[in-house]
Amino acid sequence: MLGNTFTDGNQALVVLVAKQLCLTVKVTTTTTTCLSNDNPSEDLPTSDSGFQSALQIAFNSSTAALTACVQVAGEWYVELTAGGGANTGATGTGPTGTGVTGTGTTGTGTTGTGTTGTGVTG
Repeated sequence: MLGNTFTDGNQALVVLVAKQLCLTVKVTTTTTTCLSNDNPSEDLPTSDSGFQSALQIAFNSSTAALTACVQVAGEWYVELTAGGGANTGATGTGPTGTGVTGTGTTGTGTTGTGTTGTGVTG
């Protein structure tokens, strides 16, 4: 379930609320991380000045209930890595894929065609 959100320009933080949420990430090894959270405002900033700090929590903590999102061409996407498109525009560069008009969702990146599927216009 989604909890509360905090938006700052084309970036947003969304709180995940769950009794138990387990995610498996497979890059070079398989790691499963589980979290539990019943606070719909967990780790959200209370002002714009705290947004960047909370964003770092979302990117750097495998057990944080925060999820970073980015708006690209009017659509919202989960941002998997810092700099994955939030500050580069609709067809900018980032580490996760090939941009809105390609196969990724967050920009042309260093990892090839992306890890998040087909982009907005495919």
